[in-house]
Amino acid sequence: MKKLIILLIIQIYFVNLVSVAQEFGEVYLAYDPDSALFDNFGFSVAISGNFTIVGAPYEDEDETGENILFYAGSAFIYERNDMGDWEFKKKIVASDRKDTTAFGFSVSISGNYIVVGAPYNDTDISDENYLHYAGAAYIFERDAYGNWLEVKKIVASDRDRDDRFGYSVGISGDNIVVGAYREDEDSLEMNSLSNAGSAYIFHRDESGSWNEIQKIVASDREEGDYFGNSVSISGSYIIAGARYEDEDEEGLNEMEDPGSAYIFRLEGTRWQEVQKITAPVRGNYDHFGFAVGISGNYAIVGANLEDEDAEEENYLQYAGAAYIFERNTDDIWEIADKIVASDRNEEDEFGRSVSISGDYAVVGAPFEDEDVQGNNTLEDAGSAYVFHRDEVGNWSEIQKIVTSDRGFRDNSGCSTGISGDYLILGRGDESEFYWAGAANIYESCTPSGVPDPDNIIENGDFASCVLSPWSLFKADYLGVTLNAVLVKGECILSGITLSDNPQQLYAQLNQEFSISQINQLMKDSTYILTFDAKAQTADRPCRVSFEQRVDPWANIMYENILLGTEPETYSFEFTLTEIYPEMQLSFQVGLENSEVTFDNISMVRKIGGSTTTIAQRKGESVSVFPNPASDYLTIVTEDGACVNLYSPQGTAVRSQKSMNREISLDISSLS
Repeated sequence: MKKLIILLIIQIYFVNLVSVAQEFGEVYLAYDPDSALFDNFGFSVAISGNFTIVGAPYEDEDETGENILFYAGSAFIYERNDMGDWEFKKKIVASDRKDTTAFGFSVSISGNYIVVGAPYNDTDISDENYLHYAGAAYIFERDAYGNWLEVKKIVASDRDRDDRFGYSVGISGDNIVVGAYREDEDSLEMNSLSNAGSAYIFHRDESGSWNEIQKIVASDREEGDYFGNSVSISGSYIIAGARYEDEDEEGLNEMEDPGSAYIFRLEGTRWQEVQKITAPVRGNYDHFGFAVGISGNYAIVGANLEDEDAEEENYLQYAGAAYIFERNTDDIWEIADKIVASDRNEEDEFGRSVSISGDYAVVGAPFEDEDVQGNNTLEDAGSAYVFHRDEVGNWSEIQKIVTSDRGFRDNSGCSTGISGDYLILGRGDESEFYWAGAANIYESCTPSGVPDPDNIIENGDFASCVLSPWSLFKADYLGVTLNAVLVKGECILSGITLSDNPQQLYAQLNQEFSISQINQLMKDSTYILTFDAKAQTADRPCRVSFEQRVDPWANIMYENILLGTEPETYSFEFTLTEIYPEMQLSFQVGLENSEVTFDNISMVRKIGGSTTTIAQRKGESVSVFPNPASDYLTIVTEDGACVNLYSPQGTAVRSQKSMNREISLDISSLS
């Protein structure tokens, strides 16, 4: 191998990169333990504080898993415990459950109250007076002992056939709003217009009783507008979508179903329409208002069939978009941003679900096909996109989310919810459980700081909140399962199902070394591997191996260890006797089905009896390796840089600018 000795005269122009947004990592997979075909668990979701609720509108069993009623529906409550872990709390069903009522079609939660819509319910609060698909909703309260109990069934005061009351629901404090998108009459129960739509507001009085206080409709209501197909409430404001509405904010420029939304404000004891909002550039069949959300001074409206990007260019049919509105000091809601997916594509339907909380918004695209790298196409696997509002008020995409076990036609993102540090992503058609559905909970990560450039392992602190470049191996052909979730910069392996003949190698957390990583290795050098690990519930074995990645899987080092339930730092020293073209670090956990946590994984070269770096430091902010170099030279800075490389004669031979911390220079052509 040729040797290249380079005098490094490096000019560095540092770029200040300030990260103000946290990414979200998957922490919990929720599904119906009684899952069956077409339950659609995850069709609706909501999250608030330490509680989240998941609707399964076509589920058949009661809370005990018995008494089958076709498509009666149910909902599932999850709670985050004192340890920060999410756990199943309770399955709830309607007290008067019946076939095909779709309890769980819509859900919302606020504090100690939950409201669940059943738009195909046929009876009133006394379970009498049959009216086909008039609709209903159910209120549940959490008592002093933590039990969720149904406190009231609510219906519209002017209920009628096919109104679909409960198609959408929202709750905030002492107020509930329920959409009935196929209702026909105005607020005075007059002026019938087929499917104009309406919504109903219920208030909890001082005695704790929930009562209807008002019916609201659009000021410019027309037939077939579907006002109330989506609703959301936050404090003194309500937003209601009307996805088939035709006119602009002035009631002019009629088009075919561009859609609109209406904002209502509480004035005294009455809710008054204060503004109609539409997309700045409307188009036929955009369905602006298909989904809505509101939080404080911000509202978000999904237009799942919109075709143009944020600049109103680059037509892609049904790619979808969402619009964020901000309430100004004059109490006017103004357009703040139009947002689209960074990897938008035809028929993704970005905007089919939306949710907003503080400076974060999440938008679902249930018919999107690719993973976060734009690879591994799976038809309608679905995804969601997280946006963050920066200090100057701009909303920018910070993360694309796909589930760790994404599958064909999962429709991830058919429902979304966000509250503080947590968001939930529903996938009503999740296929592993035969289209029974599932939901995934994500937590905002707390990165542990800038990774150590001396560390050959990538993402060893899991601070990026993305599992890659780590990957899971599970011998699924033997029935082995394995999941990984990232919580506050730790990797938790869970959901381990063993084979009939469990072996360590049947379930693994692996990092396949890249060419850049392999180029950093030096034969016959000594390396130190360190990591933190613990078992979640009981002591459990684990095997650690640094090995050739292909058969015969030659081991350079391997250690069998017993992990305890208290966090412990493990350190192993080994000599690199061989460098293979394909190599990996592997944590093999297949002997036990209990959870295990890994963190702070590093692998550094030992020189002269002390741990140091392969890099030769050139100042406090820069690392350069390897040295000598032959094919590639890697330069690591703190914040990204412009790098100029000179020969010993002072001739500039390479120049490269990067916003990334690590810059790789191809020097293979240099003599």
